[in-house]
Amino acid sequence: MAVLAVIVIISAAGLININLIKLTWHSRAKSRWVMIITLISTIVLPLEYAIYLGILSTILIFLDESSRMNLNYIVEGEDGQFIELPMESIKKSEPKIVIINIEGDLYFAAAEDLQDKIQQILKTNLKVLILRFRRTHLLASTGIIVLEQLIRIARKNDVHVLFCGIQKEVLQPLQAAGVTDIIGEENVFTADNLLFDSTHRALQAAKTILYQQQAESEGIEDKNNPVNEKSSSNEST
Repeated sequence: MAVLAVIVIISAAGLININLIKLTWHSRAKSRWVMIITLISTIVLPLEYAIYLGILSTILIFLDESSRMNLNYIVEGEDGQFIELPMESIKKSEPKIVIINIEGDLYFAAAEDLQDKIQQILKTNLKVLILRFRRTHLLASTGIIVLEQLIRIARKNDVHVLFCGIQKEVLQPLQAAGVTDIIGEENVFTADNLLFDSTHRALQAAKTILYQQQAESEGIEDKNNPVNEKSSSNEST
């Protein structure tokens, strides 16, 4: 039995990776807590329960971190390049067109955080809201429901909503749920290989919408509108 115990100890000792332990300890506080919880539970609990507890703590930390969406306010510079600014800049400048870059996966844990942040933006004086999904690769059912609710809230506030940077894995659930029909296919700009190309196209559409709103409020005829050009040519004939 003593020989067998020595064999087990030597075999288990070979599983210890000192470099990996040092790397985990110096990486961040949450990683250290997971390692400490797993170590203590291994000593005081049966091995299978210690493993379950370590896995559970890792999942809880992942859900906590992924439940906070990373949003950035994007503006077009004088040279035509886009610049990322903190969200607080929106309330200070109060622009009519707002481009929000959404980074992260939209599932049940992150949907509420996104809804709260976008609703705060809708309380400003903007007229067109562009949501950029270039860095979003997962769109779950809860995320779709939240997007649909945000579109309806925006319309009540007379705010147009455009989607850009839409990739295939995001476009398919939007179409299946009918969100593209609600927002309008013409207001959805899919991503391509050119960086920020769909964002440029969405911004041009937003400027057109804003110009049309101003023209209607001031009673100015839009001479660049093909409908007006056609009616003018008919009158001349």
